[in-house]
Amino acid sequence: MDEVRRGAYGIGLAGAAADHPSLPIAPAAWPVWSITWSEKSLEGPEVERYPLPDGGAVSLDPESRSAVVSGLPEPSVSAILHPWLSFVATVVAHRRGSATFHAGAFVHDGRAWAVLGEKHAGKTSTLAWLSQNGDVVTSDDLVVLDGLTSLSGPGCLDLRRPTAEHLGVGERDTPLPGRERWRLWLPPPPATHRFAGFLLPAWGERSEIAPVAPRQRIEEVVRHRAYLAPEGGEAGLLALAGLPVLRWTRPKDFAALPDAVAVMRAGLDRAVPR
Repeated sequence: MDEVRRGAYGIGLAGAAADHPSLPIAPAAWPVWSITWSEKSLEGPEVERYPLPDGGAVSLDPESRSAVVSGLPEPSVSAILHPWLSFVATVVAHRRGSATFHAGAFVHDGRAWAVLGEKHAGKTSTLAWLSQNGDVVTSDDLVVLDGLTSLSGPGCLDLRRPTAEHLGVGERDTPLPGRERWRLWLPPPPATHRFAGFLLPAWGERSEIAPVAPRQRIEEVVRHRAYLAPEGGEAGLLALAGLPVLRWTRPKDFAALPDAVAVMRAGLDRAVPR
């Protein structure tokens, strides 16, 4: 029997978290990378080193397909799956020419939509609500696109306390020092989906959704490139220029979310007719 390999964001995983049930089943074509922790980073002429936003660094050896995170406390399996995996996957994806975004994603009508937005824009709380109401969530805060194919991450979301308490879900966790979250484990999503477009959540007095003007689409999308992505990759971004970019405004009130989501779904259907 062929070995079942799990992975995320376009890479198969080896190591401590490789068989975690939140991970999608990885297609055979995905390269296998190991992710480990060490007090010291990798060394060698081919090693690439990238600083992490919360301290420490990730070093990658493309030849051996190994990644080492250093400068942070030794992680739990939970922390390896998120956020460490997203750090490594961002760099690996960029090396192969894939576009990466600081965004979550969910599936509507069989296609993945990326949820962009600034901090505290309600991205993860929206994804959590969707996950509890029958929608497939494919990533928390990293979207990797291989052309027009979205590559799923682990089935999990890191919630802030108010959202976790309102929905009655999640387990208290500290994936990074000083970063308290409530981890919501979800079923593993399918590894890939056809990509539909981008959703920009914003707060407002009423629920409405409207397309972003064509001249502003690329500007909005570029602003949300993943933190670790080096300069470059403009060709991949231009390939996304014709996709829908929708601004979704709704009240900052959990009680208004069901109606706001109904408005959002109608807008997605108009943007990408069935």
